[in-house]
Amino acid sequence: DESNGGVTISGGECLCQPEFTLGLLKSCKEHGIHTAVDTTGFVKWEVIASILPYTDLFLYDLKCMDSALHKQVIGVPNELILENAKKIAAVGGRLWIRIPVIPLFNKSEAHFRQYAAFLCEIKDSIEMVQLLPYHTMGLSKYERLLRKEKIFVAEPPADALMEARCKQLASYGLPVRIH
Repeated sequence: DESNGGVTISGGECLCQPEFTLGLLKSCKEHGIHTAVDTTGFVKWEVIASILPYTDLFLYDLKCMDSALHKQVIGVPNELILENAKKIAAVGGRLWIRIPVIPLFNKSEAHFRQYAAFLCEIKDSIEMVQLLPYHTMGLSKYERLLRKEKIFVAEPPADALMEARCKQLASYGLPVRIH
């Protein structure tokens, strides 16, 4: 066990229920429990600011650095996400950045140069960058839900590609690993 215990609050997006999340975090801290919040960062800064005193670690998703592509694929632009990451770093928040490596979306060397440029701006607050290889584990659940929308399906990235992207980010002095 590398975490020594604690509570990680995730969701969907747990910060879309800010009162509940804040209450749970406060209770954890009252009992001396380490806290982590898994977030996309796509919420108002005031929500994040309210939980900062009770959050030991942010697991922070960065899916794409190009805002137009982010909006096209994810449905929202990424400016708020990036700005909130900068603000968390500016006030001394601890971050584990999580990057899903998705074929046809963000796996290129150029994409990872964009990640590196941004991450170097907040480097002092980053404890870890985790590269998460795309997988299809949720596909059967999606099918069982009888969803009509099309779902993106691709082959997971090759181990060699994951290693190359890991080395690329590490070359900037970032603490990175494949998860």
